[in-house]
Amino acid sequence: MGVDAPMDRLATYIIGPLPRTPRGNRYILIISDLFTKWVEIIPIPDQSAITCAEKILNEVISRFGCPLSLHSDRGSNYESQIFNELCVLLEIKKTRTTVRNPKCNGLSERFNKTLWRMIRAYLKGEQTDWDINLGCLAAAYRATPHESTGLTPNVLMLGK
Repeated sequence: MGVDAPMDRLATYIIGPLPRTPRGNRYILIISDLFTKWVEIIPIPDQSAITCAEKILNEVISRFGCPLSLHSDRGSNYESQIFNELCVLLEIKKTRTTVRNPKCNGLSERFNKTLWRMIRAYLKGEQTDWDINLGCLAAAYRATPHESTGLTPNVLMLGK
């Protein structure tokens, strides 16, 4: 399946656990658009299927519309009945990485390294509030030209 337009194909990944914040978050759910390189960075308390499905539905799909496909690793949260039902209900093709081959989710893997660097540089010892300004980190990433496109995700997604 080709990637022909913004939000056609999304990749998702979870990083953590991180130190628990006062808001109860321990993980970060990352959703990347393969066409524009746009990212959503969402703090979550756990990596359960219900949490992931709810955040993807309410934080991404409700804003940008349904993708044609959604790519993930083979984690139990993404292989669950609830996640499968979400994809079936919304007619989203679910694709997966091959076993023990994280390179199949390369965009997410590369962004994870960048996000870790951004979090470390931004926090400077403030480990308990890492979740507060993830939106600002996402904005900084979206405003930076991507090496594969030469353009910023903002330009490709928003036209500015």
